[in-house]
Amino acid sequence: MGAMETKIRKRGFLSYAHEDRQLANKLFSDLQKLNIPVWYDQENFDPNQDVDDLILNAIKESYFIVVLLTNNSVAKNGYIRKEIKLALNIATKLENKYSFIIPIRAEDCTPLPEELHGFRSFIDLFPNWGKGMAKLDGLIPYQGGLLDMDKKSAQEIQADLASFDIWKTISSKLLKDRNSLSVFVENSLRHLKDIPENLVSRKTKNISRQIKDFSTCLELHFVENCGKADPKTLCHICNAHGSVIHGTIEFSGFSASDYNDNYVAFCTECFWSFYDFEIDYLGTGPLKFDYKKNIYA
Repeated sequence: MGAMETKIRKRGFLSYAHEDRQLANKLFSDLQKLNIPVWYDQENFDPNQDVDDLILNAIKESYFIVVLLTNNSVAKNGYIRKEIKLALNIATKLENKYSFIIPIRAEDCTPLPEELHGFRSFIDLFPNWGKGMAKLDGLIPYQGGLLDMDKKSAQEIQADLASFDIWKTISSKLLKDRNSLSVFVENSLRHLKDIPENLVSRKTKNISRQIKDFSTCLELHFVENCGKADPKTLCHICNAHGSVIHGTIEFSGFSASDYNDNYVAFCTECFWSFYDFEIDYLGTGPLKFDYKKNIYA
């Protein structure tokens, strides 16, 4: 029997404001312990090279970019501004080798929306640094793994977005956590940015408009059994037994524990009349179909 093949992590780039060097050092140290390779200026900077050229080349050779966000970094007019713009530019323009943007907040702060191109999802290292690192660890792909989009075409990525089985596996890999799922969904959608409009599916468009709610629905489905049949429940429309459990569509700001007393339920017949299952394959509120108006909400 041959030696066991060692899985190799993708290489990344760590961007931070220099006022946050102490936090960046801690983050870099923890990444090393997880065997996640990143380019970090405190370790890899060469004073004999041009700074812009060095940074640009390091980002070009990175599969993912971790952007460490604090109140310092979001307010600062410094080199981190240039690094973020370079990362975003490369992430949207490189063919068949896309950078994966992972915004990490070390404290409660609001990034510049135009700078992150409307990125709505973050991994938080507060209030629990260890849990935040576990979420980050789950997002970093291995070469050739399920999360590795490096060699996938736009068509393959869109097909993955529409696959229930793939989301089930990805949700498990990402600790069934809505923030990690949301970051992954946003990065997946970024790879579809330049494909022709007529090749974008309705499901992809709906997910794009409702990223956070969609990610919450994934968490609800795989953690809280949302969308699964329960013979003990009654349909809230017709009172029939054997309902499909369904989470509330009012997700914003709640954690999984808040959903315990906040479910609605449908029988199968009412569920199918209220939802278009082709689009709404998890039974999620944000992707519901309005049969009276004959449009997707």
